Amino acid sequence: MLKRLVLSLIIAGLFIKPSYSQSLSKQRFNLTIYNIGVGALVGGAGGFLNKDPNERALKSILRGMGVGAAGGSLVAFGKSITYQITKSEALEFAWLARLTNAAGSSIIQNAYNNNKWWTKWNLNALGMHLEYDVPNNQFRGRVLFSSFITTLVLAKQAKLNVGRTLATGVFFYEKDGLPKGFGLIGSGIGVANSIAVDTNVEAGSRNEFYSLVAHEIVHTLQFDNLYWANPLFKRLDSNLKNKSRLYSNLGKYIHLDLNGALHYLIYEVQKSQPWGCRLYEREAEVFSNRIVPPCN
Repeated sequence: MLKRLVLSLIIAGLFIKPSYSQSLSKQRFNLTIYNIGVGALVGGAGGFLNKDPNERALKSILRGMGVGAAGGSLVAFGKSITYQITKSEALEFAWLARLTNAAGSSIIQNAYNNNKWWTKWNLNALGMHLEYDVPNNQFRGRVLFSSFITTLVLAKQAKLNVGRTLATGVFFYEKDGLPKGFGLIGSGIGVANSIAVDTNVEAGSRNEFYSLVAHEIVHTLQFDNLYWANPLFKRLDSNLKNKSRLYSNLGKYIHLDLNGALHYLIYEVQKSQPWGCRLYEREAEVFSNRIVPPCN
């Protein structure tokens, strides 16, 4: 019962929005503190839920909060790096942003699992989920399930740009017109490890194109920030593996990133608000373009 309550508090915390400010510096500060706070919340709760039997609860909570907060600061810094895509008009900065964000997300997950901060590292890139287990010196790469789903949706309407895919680390689709899918439609879409953009944006303005790409890259990083949620489904995953040989075999090659469902839920809740008031959109715009969108 207590564990369910703690998990409910974590999920509820994800729906809390940082205060809105028209000042760019204040909004960046608020969003940075929000990312650090989420990391501390997840790490502290995980430290309590997964503490060793003989360990004092307060000690594991405080340690988890500290480690999680450190991971959250890297998450915020990774998102902030996407501004260099806009400023320098260089897609390659997407890799630096992704690696930094992945390091932060991995640290938060380690905190949640009550492990040392360096125990396991995760990276979503080029449609793959890559894991490195340091103590056991084991590396594993599997197809990212969410990326597979987005490919089915986006490949039907847009063309994959291989060069830009390699440059950014995400499947980069281009369409003559507004891409759409997953209840979204706009000049750009960023879902899981894929983005799709309207080619007319680049034809009209080179700077606007890079601004759009940077914004969508942040959306893919927001998806990655929910790494820690996958252990919540560990019991369900184990039961399915025991009952289904097919499911067990697929798990060797496909990473069933169930955090995708949580990510979708969070954004669906935000869609009832004006675009500039939505946390995910505001965060993407502030970090990638240094612009505070109007919230009205």
